[in-house]
Amino acid sequence: MHNPAEFFMDQSKDIRFSDKKVDESWKEQIDRDRSKAAPASQTPSSQAASSAQAPASRPTQELPSSPEFLNLINTLVYQALFHLGELPEAQGSDVNLDAAREAIELLRALQVKTQGNLSKQESGMLSGALPELQMKFTQHA
Repeated sequence: MHNPAEFFMDQSKDIRFSDKKVDESWKEQIDRDRSKAAPASQTPSSQAASSAQAPASRPTQELPSSPEFLNLINTLVYQALFHLGELPEAQGSDVNLDAAREAIELLRALQVKTQGNLSKQESGMLSGALPELQMKFTQHA
């Protein structure tokens, strides 16, 4: 039987090093594209026009609702209600306050992290569901 140290020493003799070459030309291309795009979109006259229009257009601009985001909210609300025993299919099962708390906290995190980026429907769904779920949670706690 061979000595383990000798085995590894024999294996290390076959190691070969080569120069590593990394193509980083894509970084230069991105910098060139950014520098070309910045002056074209930020001319002084366009900056003045956009700053004059921005305050007036923001309140009227409506963000579109995302069906995927609405589905995510519905899923988390359903999970919280299920774990609180508030759904007909949850009748007879044990209330799981930890799981309900996690779903409610996820909804709250979504509300905080997406503030200002939600449509009226999405924002209304979150702001309507959260207090109701929190109230039901405190009733079961």
